[in-house]
Amino acid sequence: MIAMPVEIELETYAERELKLPLFTGGLARGILLQVLRRSGPELSQKLHEPNVRKAYSVTPLFFKSTGDLKDGHLLDTTYPLRMRVRFLEDRHAMSLLKAFEGDATFALHESIFHHRFHEDPLKELRRASV
Repeated sequence: MIAMPVEIELETYAERELKLPLFTGGLARGILLQVLRRSGPELSQKLHEPNVRKAYSVTPLFFKSTGDLKDGHLLDTTYPLRMRVRFLEDRHAMSLLKAFEGDATFALHESIFHHRFHEDPLKELRRASV
């Protein structure tokens, strides 16, 4: 069986407004590694290793701003904050989804974000791996 790249879009909502920088790619990677640490610190550490090709990619954060600042934006909490993660290996995607099974939250600066699934996210991956 040939593994196919998997893309997961995370849709989250912040508990409170916060300032985000102009470039959010580093925050997106930090969120991913923070959540993956729940599945086991070894996976998060492996994906964070310096100077090696990564088996994943992340997009910068997508969000609506209530105001622009000279060095960033204010996050509008009435709209979702989204990011996409692409994995080259199904097992990493499964680890991310399983990490959200027990606790669908993560922290970013001084705000807690809640992830919302629209359907069973593991169903599609289980079907693809059969």
